[in-house]
Amino acid sequence: SGQGTHPVFATMRNSGWVLTGFPIIQVLAYLLGLMILGIFVMAAYIGIQKSSDNTNKQMTPYWVGGFLLYSLMYGITLYSHEAYMHSESPTYFGGFPAPTSWMLYGMGVIPIVFTLFYMFKFDQWVISPEEIERAKSIINSQKES
Repeated sequence: SGQGTHPVFATMRNSGWVLTGFPIIQVLAYLLGLMILGIFVMAAYIGIQKSSDNTNKQMTPYWVGGFLLYSLMYGITLYSHEAYMHSESPTYFGGFPAPTSWMLYGMGVIPIVFTLFYMFKFDQWVISPEEIERAKSIINSQKES
């Protein structure tokens, strides 16, 4: 079954060889992660699109850049994990193993970029003050009739 005792700690069980050791599994895991990320970014991008103006052309570079930045951090995290698993002397950063540090300090910070896009571009991308006033006037006219 591939299980046995750990070579150093007798009370620990060792799982033995696993599927993640195959290169094709690592590639497929990376591609699956990119696909999930792509679906998330596309859903958010589609959700804030406007059909009436030039906003889509303005926001596309931000969303593509955010996707590429997050994809880069994801790739670095996976590469770091692979290097960590085969290293005789693992590296630590910020109190964590290197792959965990990349995930926390790299991938964990990137969503803030999307949040900042949303915060600072809300009036342009989502709903402008003019659109709010127009909606208020429509509501008021309906209340009066």
